[in-house]
Amino acid sequence: MFRFFRWKHFDCVADARTLVAALTGCAALAVEQRGNSRRWLEKGEEIYRQALEKNCSDNSFVQNALIELYARCGSMVKARSVFERMRRPDAVSWTILLQGYVDNSESALALRLFDGMSSTIPNARTFVAAPTACTSLAASAVGSCNWLRRGKSIHSRAVTSSCCDNIFVQNTLVDMYAKLGEMQQARDVFDKMSSRSVVSWTALMQGYVDNGKSEVALKLFEGMAEEAEAPPAARTFVTAITACTALAAEQKRLNHWLEKGKRIHLQAVRNRCWDVYVETAVVNLLAKCGSMAEAQEVFDKMVKRNVVSWTCLVQGYVDNGKNKRAPEVVCEMDLNGVTMNSATFVAALTACGSLMAAGERKAEQEQWISLQHAP
Repeated sequence: MFRFFRWKHFDCVADARTLVAALTGCAALAVEQRGNSRRWLEKGEEIYRQALEKNCSDNSFVQNALIELYARCGSMVKARSVFERMRRPDAVSWTILLQGYVDNSESALALRLFDGMSSTIPNARTFVAAPTACTSLAASAVGSCNWLRRGKSIHSRAVTSSCCDNIFVQNTLVDMYAKLGEMQQARDVFDKMSSRSVVSWTALMQGYVDNGKSEVALKLFEGMAEEAEAPPAARTFVTAITACTALAAEQKRLNHWLEKGKRIHLQAVRNRCWDVYVETAVVNLLAKCGSMAEAQEVFDKMVKRNVVSWTCLVQGYVDNGKNKRAPEVVCEMDLNGVTMNSATFVAALTACGSLMAAGERKAEQEQWISLQHAP
């Protein structure tokens, strides 16, 4: 990991390469220490002031590093200001700014910037950022643009720019088409790939799950064991277990898909992929299949839990008619310092409502019985 240093403490002179390394280090630490990004932004600006003193401020590598620092710290106005002061921004400059807009939830500005690259040839990293912007805007339903048409246009430009053989671009296109509901297009990109990473397989699997084709996702998972060059990752196991959960709900064959999910979980454990997301997916599967004792057991053994883990357990008790237990879990959640999200509130309120309704029904029954036995 980068360690910040002051070169004035040493008998050496900082040149452009040194400044770039220091700025890049600040950017990396800003991401790593999200809550402390202001500190690294200030450090980076201090470094850039030294670049001004040493007449290195017009160096494109230094300027690109500064744009990236601002983008990583969420200061997109400053990032854009540096970009516009550049004499000849290259593809790297455009792409860093474009990716910054995507990362800071300003995908519409990212695509406008992409459209302005008419005199600059985009690189592979550009064609990772632009489809991601398209996907983000489609998910948030921003504007009335046909994001599928927009995505296809970006894909065509990637082909023209000879960037479609890059595995990162291909993975991004698979993910984009899948999230836009175009599974045939996603499959076409996947099938044409000369080599595939675990990201490629997982993106396609997730697409099938999200588009209601979970059985296809599981067939893909099984085929991955024979064809994939790398073993499944934690996210792959999450996707496969989620597919089992979806099929259990759709087909009502609870035991069949529960056992299938358990086998996948065992495989994840053997592959040392038992992170919080995998375990949470298992808790959800067990709860959806009515195995609350097992769900509680898996939950209790989790080394780390997040709000989703707790909510799956609360919702499980509600779905399985054990409404008294749900508020107890919410109390335990509060004692553990975990803040409820909207889904937790809905589950907890549903449980309380059911308990109140049950209490009212019981009171009515008791009143009716007393009336029947009245003299």
